[in-house]
Amino acid sequence: MDFFRSQQSNEQIRRKYIDPINSALEKIFGSGNGTKLQLIEIIPPLEGKVAQITFRKGDSEIHYNYLSAGEKEVFNLLINLLSRGSLYRDTIYFFDEIDLHLNAKLQFRLLKEITENWIPENCQLWSATHSLGFIEYAKQTDIASIIDFDDLDFDLPSVLSPEPKDNPEIYEIAVGKEFLPALFQQMNIYFVENKDRDYYATVGITNTVFVSDNNRNNVYHKVRATNYSGIVDRDFLSDDDIVQIRQHYPKLIVLDYYSIENYLYHPDNLLEYNNSKNRAFNREEYVTQLTEAKNRAKDSFIPTLALKRTEYPYFGEPEYNGTALQNLFKNKRENEMQSAIIASYLNSNDFDAYYKSLPMKSYCTGLPQRQNIPKSDLAKTQWFKTKIEKLLYLG
Repeated sequence: MDFFRSQQSNEQIRRKYIDPINSALEKIFGSGNGTKLQLIEIIPPLEGKVAQITFRKGDSEIHYNYLSAGEKEVFNLLINLLSRGSLYRDTIYFFDEIDLHLNAKLQFRLLKEITENWIPENCQLWSATHSLGFIEYAKQTDIASIIDFDDLDFDLPSVLSPEPKDNPEIYEIAVGKEFLPALFQQMNIYFVENKDRDYYATVGITNTVFVSDNNRNNVYHKVRATNYSGIVDRDFLSDDDIVQIRQHYPKLIVLDYYSIENYLYHPDNLLEYNNSKNRAFNREEYVTQLTEAKNRAKDSFIPTLALKRTEYPYFGEPEYNGTALQNLFKNKRENEMQSAIIASYLNSNDFDAYYKSLPMKSYCTGLPQRQNIPKSDLAKTQWFKTKIEKLLYLG
């Protein structure tokens, strides 16, 4: 290092190296007498001897060799950044698993300190990590992104985008789903379908975590076989179907509408959103156009209602074999009867009748009122939050 070879005075070395390092160590490890780590002396390797680097920890003086692995990691990182910062400008700094010997709180403080104070301007810091502390810091700052490289085939080209920071599932980078109960012991955990988690998480319901699973059937089996709760789309379920499902699977919550898009693009939700943006929104005109679009599309899915329902897993367990409940989702009379009821909803021009079974995820997408509005913004309204809170409370 240059201060071992230079003719700098002790005071110059202190100002240039020791003081900045001690400032960083205090921010990372704290200033309490039991935790404070302070660099007090660097003696160059003179006359064939090794360098002597001494610290104070509590009331004791400790040689570098006796620091913990995490303390050494932090000091090594700081001294390298300090000595190389002037040489590497307009550079990407890449650190691999620099958090291995630190707890989550120290991980957070370390990344915050080096990112905000030690990386030169016009540079980027990339870190490969599974650290909860790093994930939490990245969530809290506007200058960081989280990119998940898990389960990629590195022999194939991939396009990766930053993960949404408001999704609790980013914690899976550090902790698998099977460990969520231990991580969130005081939290209500709901498994939900695929990317719907993005919108539930935006609501910000106290003491509640939403975790995505691949599809409706996975959520159902998770709830049936464990103590977890789950939320599934209504899809093409009748009111009678939902009563039976809630009675037999009390931890499985069924949406009041076909899918979460029905909530996001509900006329009342769009009205609140547009009012918040000081934009004109004619609710009646929207409902009229929605009804017309529904009538143009309904014949493409009403004839397949009964067949579509055979894909639903409810009451598929052996104890329901041969029962009327299981027949609700088989090629049986009970299925046909409920399908006819759902068809009557969809053939109606009464908004409250048809909207609960209208597949807003796939149909009526061309309406002008739906254009150029991020769904993530529609999930931030008070109307949407109230609906989801009511759904969970009743569930």
